[in-house]
Amino acid sequence: FFKDRVKEYVKSDMKNRDQLIEMIVDLHFFFQQMNLQLDLSLRDIQQLSTEVNVFLKSEWTKEAVVGLAWNLYRGNFSQDEQEAFTYLIREKFGVLVTQLDKTRRESVRQSRGDVYAAKGFVLVDPAAEYVADIQDFLKMRQARFVNQSSLQGKRGMINEGPSALGKDEIVLEELKHAGFSEDSPDPTKRFYRMT
Repeated sequence: FFKDRVKEYVKSDMKNRDQLIEMIVDLHFFFQQMNLQLDLSLRDIQQLSTEVNVFLKSEWTKEAVVGLAWNLYRGNFSQDEQEAFTYLIREKFGVLVTQLDKTRRESVRQSRGDVYAAKGFVLVDPAAEYVADIQDFLKMRQARFVNQSSLQGKRGMINEGPSALGKDEIVLEELKHAGFSEDSPDPTKRFYRMT
């Protein structure tokens, strides 16, 4: 069932499409099998397929697909479980996700670090990952608006953590950077802040 759905979701111009479809399904069930109490669904595999379509070129790489799956699913697991997964993912898929994480954080620091430094923020690892997650979320949202994706996927984002870590400031900065404002005449570029 899932494989048939992924065939419907993944763009037809992707190179080695059958191999890509197999990898998406394998990754989904890999994470599902790590915690059978976890209720992963068709919506999760839709989201992964959509991210593959939006973020990757037709000449995709195994590392890029594993990285997307890792970013999508890892929030369902504890820090200890995530650390164990880095080993299991390397064994099963031959990809070192810790290196993917490091590269992702460094990319954010290079592109946005000066902006945050001017505001008195240091993009430590969790903050850089948060910025990257917000940027990815906004890119997926935009893809839906321009009909680059007709799949529902996931339309929300939740971030938890202690107060006074700068979460609100990071969200506001990334929304403004993406062209959003509280008073935008364009309702698709307006945000509301509730405290």
